[in-house]
Amino acid sequence: MDDLLQEFYVESISILKDLELILENLEKAPSEYHLLEKFGQQIDRIMGASKSLGYLTIGEITESCKTISYKSSQAKNVELVTIVVAILFDAIEAISELLEGLLTKGNEEINPSTKNMIFSRLNFINNKLLHIQRSSVAINDKDLLDLADNFHKLGQSKQK
Repeated sequence: MDDLLQEFYVESISILKDLELILENLEKAPSEYHLLEKFGQQIDRIMGASKSLGYLTIGEITESCKTISYKSSQAKNVELVTIVVAILFDAIEAISELLEGLLTKGNEEINPSTKNMIFSRLNFINNKLLHIQRSSVAINDKDLLDLADNFHKLGQSKQK
């Protein structure tokens, strides 16, 4: 196995564990917006390495996560943070799957429906964040609030 790939894998898995802890803290306290900036800084490390090594799918997902986390931290909106956290958890899971594919099969293999779902969610939230201005933000978008309600209901049904 390529030593560079092994090093990338080990470092990325370590960072993903740290990112999961950040997201768990945000689940408990969604008003801790600054944690999204920390998330963005951490995932940037995977993004840079993956793009340098030519792992384009990981690079695209991590870049979207970085953008979303930075913009969401500026929004200072608990409902938005709730949605973003759920999407970022899904993205971390997909990145982990891609990393496993690199390690075991030598390519960025992922279930096509998982890949479509992740990119669909990332694009959805990214498009909603295009309207957010960094200095002052008010989220009144009914779609986002409905999505927040759906994620909340989904979380309650999983706990039962």
